[in-house]
Order: sequence, then structure tokens, then C-alpha cells
Amino acid sequence: MNAAVGTTAVPDLIARCAESVGSGDFAGVGELFADAVFIGSGEPAEAPRPSRGCSGRP
Repeated sequence: MNAAVGTTAVPDLIARCAESVGSGDFAGVGELFADAVFIGSGEPAEAPRPSRGCSGRP
């Protein structure tokens, strides 16, 4: 990753997330974080892939 991309990636993600939430596009929010891996003080954690959307419909 080059320095220019590294300095804008997080602000861009925050802006895209805010736009999605503001417009009610919660599926879009899910897509933004679909491949995310949380790395904290313990083992890295990945969310399981849901078989249904947030609405509970297949």
C-alpha cells in the first residue's frame, strides 16, 4: 500500500459508512465490513457469514 492510500483509507471508510447509515443502506454498511478481521489484544476474530440479511429474510 502506498502512503497516499494509507492516509486516506480510514477517513474514506468512515465517510462511506456514515453515508450508508444516513441513507438507511445497512446492507451497504455490512458490505463495507464483510471481509474485516478485528485484531485486538487476543486472537483475531472474524464474523461468521450470515445466511440471511439483517431483515431475517433469505
